[in-house]
Amino acid sequence: MYFTIMDDDRAFGETLKNKLESEYHAVVDVYHGMIDLDQIKHVPDILFLDVIFENGTGVDYAKKFKEKFDSQIVFVSSKSSLIFKTQGLKALCFIRKSHLDNDFKVFKQLYDEECKNEMKLIFELNKGMNKNQMAYITLMSDDIIYAECYAHELIIHTYEHEYAVKMTLKKFMEQV
Repeated sequence: MYFTIMDDDRAFGETLKNKLESEYHAVVDVYHGMIDLDQIKHVPDILFLDVIFENGTGVDYAKKFKEKFDSQIVFVSSKSSLIFKTQGLKALCFIRKSHLDNDFKVFKQLYDEECKNEMKLIFELNKGMNKNQMAYITLMSDDIIYAECYAHELIIHTYEHEYAVKMTLKKFMEQV
């Protein structure tokens, strides 16, 4: 899991980094200003972006970032009123620096729920039952409608397909 923080407030950047590392055991890159998009070391799962910088706005940067990367953005600011400037960008949330502990809890709830909904599951297919001869299939957890067992075969039903996999129902339930 990768997070990137861009904030010109060094103390806040380090505090947020410590919280993220502690909570998610994540790799966290901290930049004390906006950097060129090509200089980003890792494509982050989430970019924590200050709304106001000396040399521009985080809102303009976020638009360019979203064009290049498929990552979530969390805006941070010491000015609560700036939340309205960020609303058109579909950010995960807005963290007020003066309410970091409370707003971090909200972030954590939103992010954990999103991770749960977007969980990818990998299954080994039963080659005899699947005509496309693929060995493995990756499914999003929210694409699975139901699963059923017939004579030692687990059939996973999605909105578009059925997959016969090599797995017991008990193992399936543990994984899902």
